[in-house]
Amino acid sequence: MKIKKLLIPLLLLISCIFVFSACSKDTYLNFDENSIVKLEYTCDDEEKNFKAELNAEQSRKFILSLNKLTYSEVTDKDIDFAPSYDNLMIEVNNETLSLFDVAYFIRSGGYFYLNGRLCQSEENFSFLEPYLVEYRPDIIPDSISFGIQYVKQTVGAEENHQIIKSVSQLNDYIATEVQNIGLPGYELFRNEVINKYNDEYFENSFIVIFMKAAGSGSFGFRVNNVNISSDSLFINYEIIVPSGKDVTVTDDMAYWYSFVELSNEYASIKNVHLISLK
Repeated sequence: MKIKKLLIPLLLLISCIFVFSACSKDTYLNFDENSIVKLEYTCDDEEKNFKAELNAEQSRKFILSLNKLTYSEVTDKDIDFAPSYDNLMIEVNNETLSLFDVAYFIRSGGYFYLNGRLCQSEENFSFLEPYLVEYRPDIIPDSISFGIQYVKQTVGAEENHQIIKSVSQLNDYIATEVQNIGLPGYELFRNEVINKYNDEYFENSFIVIFMKAAGSGSFGFRVNNVNISSDSLFINYEIIVPSGKDVTVTDDMAYWYSFVELSNEYASIKNVHLISLK
């Protein structure tokens, strides 16, 4: 009898914990390569209205700009949405994301409706702002040409990226990485890797260095394409996992440094987004 009395409140406590975790857990609006993205924009000025359905290739590029939107459902905040002046609806895989009063709520930070639920994101929808300001449907980032150089290391610190526009900035980056790794005197990059990035190089070009960790030294690494929109750069990369019944995967780590080489034509970029679709 005593056990039964103790068991009931314990079960109630467990159920409460479960309910709380279910309500507070972040969820993801997922976009994959095969998604068909439907866009509908409406506002008082009907000439600015548009409907668009992006095909597979356009969808892939749209994913580069949006990728995953992390959000939490809002249950304790009463927000009065006035009749919307403008509204953008994005439908992907039968999920509908509705941004009401778009210009206002982008700036005020992260409130939107997803399938009728009021949600809030840590993002401020800056990925949409450059397009919506112009009220245009051509939200596809432009693909640009780039050079690439990879360096694979067996040690590394936290994943990172940095825009490098001078020899001094490159030297500072290397010094900081070595310090973060915690191995003074460690040779991060061989001279033949970095000697090309001299003063003459930076007269017409710059680089974006980023490091990503791979769960095995057997994995490969590749930058597939680079896209630009406004002052944002989108770098699409993938960690290549070998396949086949005879393939052996080692249990060590690998740290891949990518040197993305770009023309100074794009030197005005301020934001770098690293995106992997796999």
